[in-house]
This record gives sequence, structure tokens and C-alpha cells, in this order.
Amino acid sequence: MKIHIRKSVYLFLVVFLLIPGAIMAQGKRQQGVEEMEKKAYSLYQQGHYREACDIYIQTTQARSGEHSSRVVRGLTIFLLVDIIGVLFFLYVEKRKAFALLVEKNKECATRPVISTTAISFADDNVVDPHEKHIVEQLQQLFENGKIYLDSELSIDALSLQLGVNRTVLSKVINQHVGCTFPTLLNHYRINEAIRLLSNPETQNYKMEAIGSMSGYNNRQVFHAAFKKETGLTPLEFKKVLISNK
Repeated sequence: MKIHIRKSVYLFLVVFLLIPGAIMAQGKRQQGVEEMEKKAYSLYQQGHYREACDIYIQTTQARSGEHSSRVVRGLTIFLLVDIIGVLFFLYVEKRKAFALLVEKNKECATRPVISTTAISFADDNVVDPHEKHIVEQLQQLFENGKIYLDSELSIDALSLQLGVNRTVLSKVINQHVGCTFPTLLNHYRINEAIRLLSNPETQNYKMEAIGSMSGYNNRQVFHAAFKKETGLTPLEFKKVLISNK
């Protein structure tokens, strides 16, 4: 976004600062040609036909060159204005797209990632009760216990906490939640970051603080995960929220 703004500013400067100078220079050249024509006419009246003819040839060439330069300048100005218009259009469209992304991600952040109502337990008679119990425990720990805020949380630590085999836990998450354990962690952590960035009380915190409060202990990892999950960097997300106010 900053790049587009800088380009537009530079082009505006070119149009509104260089063009008036070009117009003034053109006026001076025109004045010079007219003075040469007067001199040639004076020489002609005095009978200096050869000198008058040479000057007339020079003025004719000068006027021809001036016409070509006016055409070139006109085309250049047209192209510059056209480029500015395109850049401005792209800038506006990008802002609209960013605003839609922010609203979509804010809405998603309000929904639970793990929900027993969305899990494939349509028929309790054929579903392993143990797996269903594991999912219910996961839902409780993630939705209410917010264990994802622990930056050291791993699937091994979680399997010990639940008292289940690591392989079984991984299978249950993949089958009934629909993603891997790292992806599940990122979903919850990024949703937490979105809530923090959307909250006026925490919105102006440094990005390191937002990442840490969301469960990340590395700024680069937080930045990359946020970009992958939302389509925006944390800073872009924050700027759009502030500008929308």
C-alpha cells in the first residue's frame, strides 16, 4: 500500500512541478523564433537576401522541432496522468479487498474451531465413545481453558494431559476436527490475535506483545502464520481496522 502511495506522489510531482517549467521554456523558445523572424525580415528589406534566407530556414526548422516536442510532451503528460489514474484505482481496490478480508477474518474469529455439533458423530451407536470423549475434552481445553496460549504446548504435552496415546490423539484431531494439531493451534492463536487487534484496549500494543499474548514466542513465526491464515500481515490488519474507524 505504501508503495502505491509513493508512486502516485512522485507522479503528481512530475506533472505539477515539471510541466509548468516546460511551458515556460516553450514560451521562451517561441519568443526567440519570433525575434529571428523579425531579424530575417529586416535583413530582407535591407537587401541581404542570403542572410535572410538562412535565418528563415533556421526558424522553419525550429518551428517544426517545436511542434514535434509539443506532441511528445502532450503524449508524456497523457501517459503520466493515465498511470496516476491506474495506480489510484489499484490503491482503492486494494483497500476494499483488505477491508473485506478484515471483516471476514473478524467474523471467523468469533466461531469455535472445535465444535461437537459440527463433528461427524451423527450416529452415537457406531462412533467410538472414547473418541467422542476426547473431542469433548479438546473442545473444553481449547474453547474454555485457552491452552493454546501456552507457547510451549505440543501434541505430546496435550496427550499426557488427556491421558491418551499421541497417535490416537493425532488421529482424532485429523478425523473429527479436520486438520492437523499444528494447524489447530494456529487457528486458535490467530483468532486470539484478531480479537486483540480488534479490541481498542489492546489494538495499539506492539506486534511482539500481540504475538506473545496469542501464544507465539517468535515474532517472525507469528507474522508468517497470521499472513497465511488471514491473507494480511498483522500490521496491515491493524491499519485497515484503524482506517475503517
